[in-house]
Amino acid sequence: MTPDRPAIPLAAFARLPRAYRDLHVVHSTVDVYGRAHWLLTERPPEPRRQKPYDAVVVTVQDGRPYETHLSALQAEFPKFDTLPDGGFVVADARSRARARTGLRRPRTP
Repeated sequence: MTPDRPAIPLAAFARLPRAYRDLHVVHSTVDVYGRAHWLLTERPPEPRRQKPYDAVVVTVQDGRPYETHLSALQAEFPKFDTLPDGGFVVADARSRARARTGLRRPRTP
């Protein structure tokens, strides 16, 4: 590197804590604050089945894991990302959006 452009050291991202190694990693991401997030399930989602499943989001911040439990997910090919306010977005690939109404009936927008 040149003196006007010094080398930037890269920090290793967090590893999935051992307590969660038996779960299936559906998707993972690292947010702009350096927190690592994993979307985990007991079994991989089954394509072409609309059976809801439960998942857990594991967030590692400063070396400590935090859990957020999600229920009734129906995404076949989920993509996961974080929001600036600490929330999550779970989107289904292949343009299959699902939303929940106040009546708890799933609908396709």
